[in-house]
Amino acid sequence: MKVLWLCNLILPQVRNILGLNKTNGGGWLRDIYEKAIDSSKIEIATCAPMDDIDYKKSKDIVKAEYRKSKFWGFYKNNTRYENYDLYVEMQLKKIVAEYTPDIVHIWGTEYSHSLAMIKAIDDSGKIVIHIQGLISRCADAYLDGIPDWVVNRLTIRDFLKRDGLLRQQEKFYKRGKLEIEAIRKCSYVMGRTDWDKNETLKINPSIEYFKCNENIRSEFLLCDKWDINSIESNSIFMSQGYYPIKGFHVMIEALNILKKRIMK
Repeated sequence: MKVLWLCNLILPQVRNILGLNKTNGGGWLRDIYEKAIDSSKIEIATCAPMDDIDYKKSKDIVKAEYRKSKFWGFYKNNTRYENYDLYVEMQLKKIVAEYTPDIVHIWGTEYSHSLAMIKAIDDSGKIVIHIQGLISRCADAYLDGIPDWVVNRLTIRDFLKRDGLLRQQEKFYKRGKLEIEAIRKCSYVMGRTDWDKNETLKINPSIEYFKCNENIRSEFLLCDKWDINSIESNSIFMSQGYYPIKGFHVMIEALNILKKRIMK
């Protein structure tokens, strides 16, 4: 069986082959990919939008191979990713025609290329969407907990990029409409939680849902066992917080509460 993964980011193994800079994004797919390659039951290939500056000048499809697993990189305009791009759909049609997969596994619906892949194949029986969160639901909660005076102000960065918090939420809503269309055109969905299942069924009651818990990164399994005697006291760790739904502003409020308790 031939399976084609559509990923939001180029997997680390392929980035090395292409000579691209390392990134922390998408790392949790790394180990799943290795196990899929080792499987005797499937042949795995991947495709993802390219992010190299020099590549953007040509807009050609890039090909690579990692351990006999094929990869295709396609052009995507990352400055307006909330808009549907017909050129992405055309590239994905070429990739699908060349690889002829039995199944296309779409990792996430956060970006418009997920819908482009569904339109490129036009056969819902060959497609499964893997839920990584729902951008349409995140849009509703994008500004939760943020004071109005923060929401309505513009920093120098926001002014220059025309991208304040309200504009960011608007982009989420636009991406959410494309996500909803993708799920409505799909017959099969994979997820991990009751929330995944319930929210996707609200969008498309006719989908067939499969619960599928992924393997976690090997670092979580091979690291030293957590020891309370080795902790860094009075510290908080957050893996990221570069936009509101990650909850950095909530952490600041929690920090204030903890500080008052600790300093008593």
